[in-house]
Amino acid sequence: MGKRKYTTELKMAIVNAAIRSKKPIAALAEEYAIDGSVIRKWVTAYKQSGVEGIERTHGKYSPEFKLLVVEDLRKNGLSYSAAALKYNIGLHVTVQKWERQYLENGYVGLNVDNRGCASRAAGSDKGRKPIFKQAPNEDLIAENQRLKMENEYLKKLNALIRAKEN
Repeated sequence: MGKRKYTTELKMAIVNAAIRSKKPIAALAEEYAIDGSVIRKWVTAYKQSGVEGIERTHGKYSPEFKLLVVEDLRKNGLSYSAAALKYNIGLHVTVQKWERQYLENGYVGLNVDNRGCASRAAGSDKGRKPIFKQAPNEDLIAENQRLKMENEYLKKLNALIRAKEN
């Protein structure tokens, strides 16, 4: 089942009932058959940003906006939910995804649109790219082998020392 969509008018009616009549959230949740956490989110968003806070947002954001959100998140220690609420972003996981993209690829990562699924039939390049797509370096393989041999040598030396002590 997909995410249910609610009109701004319905959200405002429920928020007004919660604020003005001081009806408990649980009673409103039962009356409107909407989860209480969703109603609490609407009330908080309304108190912070007014009607704009509860209006439905659509997910197309500029890379500059994404960078602003991520920098504010990291600089001020905001939670994902708090950042989403502050910038009127529909889901906190969107902010979480932006931070991950920024940490993995910097500003360039925020400029990539990864929405949707990759279609093998269409040959689409959408989706996350593997982080390590280069072939291993020969130098790294040689160093790894050298370290393995050194480790084995030290294990044998340690066993010989213990044998002499006993």
